Amino acid sequence: EHMAGRRPSFDIEARVQRVTGDFVWVHLQGRILTDAEGRPDRMTGTLQDIHQRKSAELALKASEQRFRDVTDAAGEFVFELNADGVITFLTHRAEEVLGRQVRSFLGRKIVDLAPAQRRKAAGRIINALQSRRGQVVRSVMPYNHPDGRERILSISGAAIVDETGRSVGFRGTGLDITDQKQAEAALAKANTMLFSILESIRDAFFGLDASLNFTYVNGAAAEMFGVQEADILGRSLWTILPSGQEQAFRRRLDEVHRTQQGAELELPMTDTMTWMHFRIYPFSTGYTVFAQDITERKTFEARIEAQMVEINEKNTMLEIQQLNLEEANRRLSALASSDGLTGLKNHKAFHEALAQAMRDIETTGAPLSLIMLDVDEFKSYNDTFGHPSGDDVLRAVGQVLTLQGRRTDVIARYGGEEFALLMPGTTREDAQKAAERIRLALQDYDWPRRPVTVSLGVASIIGAESTGTELLTRADAALYASKNMGRNRVTVYGDWIGRRAA
Repeated sequence: EHMAGRRPSFDIEARVQRVTGDFVWVHLQGRILTDAEGRPDRMTGTLQDIHQRKSAELALKASEQRFRDVTDAAGEFVFELNADGVITFLTHRAEEVLGRQVRSFLGRKIVDLAPAQRRKAAGRIINALQSRRGQVVRSVMPYNHPDGRERILSISGAAIVDETGRSVGFRGTGLDITDQKQAEAALAKANTMLFSILESIRDAFFGLDASLNFTYVNGAAAEMFGVQEADILGRSLWTILPSGQEQAFRRRLDEVHRTQQGAELELPMTDTMTWMHFRIYPFSTGYTVFAQDITERKTFEARIEAQMVEINEKNTMLEIQQLNLEEANRRLSALASSDGLTGLKNHKAFHEALAQAMRDIETTGAPLSLIMLDVDEFKSYNDTFGHPSGDDVLRAVGQVLTLQGRRTDVIARYGGEEFALLMPGTTREDAQKAAERIRLALQDYDWPRRPVTVSLGVASIIGAESTGTELLTRADAALYASKNMGRNRVTVYGDWIGRRAA
C-alpha cells in the first residue's frame, strides 16, 4: 500500500522468528526512497523490539477473555459505563439476557433500560456507584424485555478510578433474576395464605421446635396463655402450662415422635379451672398443636362445636401436609437425581439425560458431544492424604466443571473419580476446545496439598448415526487413551483411536 502511494509510510507490528528459532514481536516503521527518476531505490526505517509489551497485551486480552467466559457460563453479562452512566461496552451474553443486539445499547444510559416510571429508582444505582468508590455495589433494576415482560436484573458493579483517584466510569455484571424473584413472591404468598388460615381459625394453634420452645402462636393461642405473641416466641412450653401437667404432656409428645402419628390429650388447667383438649401432630422440625377449651363439652352445643373444630383442624392440617408433601417431593426429586458429594447429576440422571438427548437428535439431526473425565492418580491421593481430602478434590472438580459448562450441558459424576459432560448441539471441535479449557482450569487450580490433573476423552456424533451406548464407549476409549499416553491430556475419538481400531 505504501509503494502504491496509498500510505505515506509503512507501520507494522509483526511476529517474527529469529535465527535461534524462538519468536518475538517487533515494530517496523519506515518509507521507500526513490531515485532521480522516481523509481523505488531503497527502503529506510526502524525496527524496535516490542515483545515484552505485546506479550503483556496478549496476556491481558486472554485474561479478559477467560473472565468473560466464566461470567457467560454463570449466565451473567459484563458491562462498562462512562462517568455519565452511558454504556460503552457489553459482552455478547447481554444479547441473550436483554433480547436485543449489543450495538443497540451502546451509547445509551443504563437507566434508560428501565421503564420510564422506574428510571428514578434505577438512577440510584449510578449514585451509589459514584458515592461508594472502592466498594462493590449490588442492586436490582427492572427492564422491559422485547417479549413484553418486565424482567428483573441483578446489577453488581464498582467505580473505575484513574491514577488521580477520579472516577472515570463503572464496570460490573448483570444477571436476569426474574425467575428467582417470582419464586420468592410465590413463596411469600403461600406463607401469607398459610398464616391467614391459622389466624382465622377459632382454636389455639402453636408450633414447637424439637426442644419444645414456641416457634409460632396464633392469636387464639396467645389469648389462651394470656401473653403477647411476640413475648411467647422462643420460650419453653413448660413456662406456660400449669405445674404438674409436664409428665402427661411429655408422654404424648414422645408417642407422637415415636409413631409419627397424631395424638390427643385432655388436661385440667388448674389456674383457670378449665379443661383443655390438645391435638398434637408431628412436624418436620418439631410439633404442631391445636388446643381447645372443652369445659362445656358436656352440653350438646359444645359437642357440635367440637365437631366443627375438628373439621377445621383437619382442613388446616391438609393445607400444612400438602405444603410439607410438596416440599418433600421436591427434596426427593433432587436427591434422586443428584450426587450427594458434589451436587452434580448422578449416574442414573446422566443416563436419562443421554437417552433424552439421543431422542432429540433423531429429529433435529444436530451434533452431540460427550466429554469423559477422570482424576489422575486419585487412589494415590486418597492413600496419601486420606479420603476427606479426596472428597475435597472431587467437590472442587465438580465446581470447576459447573463454571466451565453451559446451561444446556449436563454435568454428572459418573462414578468414583470419573465425571461426564454431555454437550447437546456441540461439534467435536468445540467439545475438544471445551475439554482443553477444563483441563487447564483444573491444572491451574489452587490445590492445597499437591497438584491435581485430569485425563479427558471426547467423542461426538451427528444426528442418529450412532447409539448413546456407542457414544459413551467412544468417549471412554478416548479417556483411557489419554491415561495410557501419560495423563493430563485430551484425546478425541477419531483422531487416532478410530484409525487404530480399523
